Amino acid sequence: MKSFGKGVQVFLLLGILNCTALIAQDARKDLAQLQATFADLDKVLIDLEVSVYPEGKSQPEAVQRFKMHKDGKNFYYDMGKMELLVNTQYKITVTHERKVIFCQKQQGEALQSPGQEQLLQTMLDSALAQYEHIEYKGKSPEGWKHYRLEQPGGQISQTDLYLSADARKVHRVRYRYNALYTGESQEVEIEYKRFETRPQFAGNLFSETRFVRQTKEGLEPARQYAQYRVVH
Repeated sequence: MKSFGKGVQVFLLLGILNCTALIAQDARKDLAQLQATFADLDKVLIDLEVSVYPEGKSQPEAVQRFKMHKDGKNFYYDMGKMELLVNTQYKITVTHERKVIFCQKQQGEALQSPGQEQLLQTMLDSALAQYEHIEYKGKSPEGWKHYRLEQPGGQISQTDLYLSADARKVHRVRYRYNALYTGESQEVEIEYKRFETRPQFAGNLFSETRFVRQTKEGLEPARQYAQYRVVH
């Protein structure tokens, strides 16, 4: 259970959900448009399956089902159960409660056709609510926007976001989190290198993730792939 290489997958899945739309405060202003996009839908909006693959492996190490639907005036998402195969002896199951994404649209907003990028934006923007403090720290030496998100006492206590000019293509995320099963604090730096969106709403979206993880021996590079598949 103390294997950091496997255990970090729990938090990397959270990172996936936090990533692209962690355009932090910039993402918040898009909510009105997103509200309009989904306001007239009253069914399950999407059933999404997220599979995380380590480099060179054909079987995923983690799979998560994600459902978003409308109930009355509010939109909700159900994360369901996430099963993580830590190794051949242990399996961690994480269950998330239903949470509100946003409320019904305001009057006068135009309904737009939903797209997968918009949906992913909504999913990820909603994750910002878990942080108690969001602060813009200015630009990094590379010219990337730097945001700091803090959640004292939480699983991920501090997140530093470094967003490029085109955050849909390349950006970095650095996590400092508290490992629940060891009580230790760890740091992970993730660089999202590629996002490929299929033209149809029901297509797949892939991300290639390169991250540096902290071990007792020092920093260790790794690579990971995630596949987002719409389940009909």
